[in-house]
Amino acid sequence: MSKKTKIIIAALLLLVLVAAAVFFYVHNTQQGVAGAKTITVVVTHADGSTKELTLKTGSENLLGALQEQAGLIEGEGEGSMFFITAVDGETASWDADQAFWAITKDGVMLETGAHDTMIQDGEHYELTYTVSNW
Repeated sequence: MSKKTKIIIAALLLLVLVAAAVFFYVHNTQQGVAGAKTITVVVTHADGSTKELTLKTGSENLLGALQEQAGLIEGEGEGSMFFITAVDGETASWDADQAFWAITKDGVMLETGAHDTMIQDGEHYELTYTVSNW
């Protein structure tokens, strides 16, 4: 087999691998649902008290749904870099005591922030005041 043939085969193999990676990414990326939906959000404060909220939203992501509720959250940054600093009037300060608002879905910690968490009708989320033990 000539060197030119080996290069062509290698290029075709690389193209197939790239196409497979793109296919896998597109089919495994979280998708939001457009239109009206209702989600449940349970807020757990530092003192352990909870508040269950039913949010009706047209947003495709969790951040949009939370921001639609006047006064529910405060934060810093924009888009994927938005960091929730206060929920339901309670501020979590990393600088003061390494506290933050943990976001979970059905009790499982999310691997995405609120902006990148796409929502669907009927889902259940939790915002929990958390003090890190790091």
